[in-house]
Amino acid sequence: MKKQLITFALVLLFFIIANAPATLLAPHIKNVENFQIKQIKGSVWQGSVASNQFEKISWSVNPFYLLVGILSADTNIQINQSNHLNTTASINLFQKIKLENINGTLTTDYIQQLAPNLPIIVKASLIISNAQINWGDVSKNPNTPSSAKGVINIQKVNLLGEKLGNYDASFNYKNNLLESSITSNQSSQIDVNINLMLDPKFKLTIKGDIQPKTNSLALIFKELNILIKQNYVLQL
Repeated sequence: MKKQLITFALVLLFFIIANAPATLLAPHIKNVENFQIKQIKGSVWQGSVASNQFEKISWSVNPFYLLVGILSADTNIQINQSNHLNTTASINLFQKIKLENINGTLTTDYIQQLAPNLPIIVKASLIISNAQINWGDVSKNPNTPSSAKGVINIQKVNLLGEKLGNYDASFNYKNNLLESSITSNQSSQIDVNINLMLDPKFKLTIKGDIQPKTNSLALIFKELNILIKQNYVLQL
């Protein structure tokens, strides 16, 4: 009889936890600065939240990872119709956070909203593939990841009304050093082969070649003082 009661209690406890409403998360989410909740649906295991910053974030917890001390959830971030990301987010007992298999689309218009002081004169869609971001210990340094890497296809590039085609990029961040490369492909209207490096003191080094394929683009490059041979250092 005692074994049956214990079994029943465990099943009941699991049922309560599995069906715990996502609204239990609201007090913790509200602690985030400038975060306004519009709606929370589902359970803590599978649910969604809408906010003034995005249309919806939905998640589905992977319960098997809990057996090895890892909280992992497949997460979808729907910012708006043009901007969205999918990732598997996880945190272990040592507060190490991973965002793996990051795929989705971000536009330069949205990035401009996030960083209004950043001078972005090019419009494009950034298609992110298989990116990854790691935090060594989020309790010590929550704002800066310890490492990040990924591939980006830069599509529908538009410079002052000129359609420039698509380009390929990759990035790798480690030891406070960000390295990136941008190259052209068959659809590109500009031959590009550039390497960029940003050090911990925000010194940006740019090296490579940029060659416009048309006279109109060559004129725009001249007006904007864009050099064909890129080899200089900027202090951001």
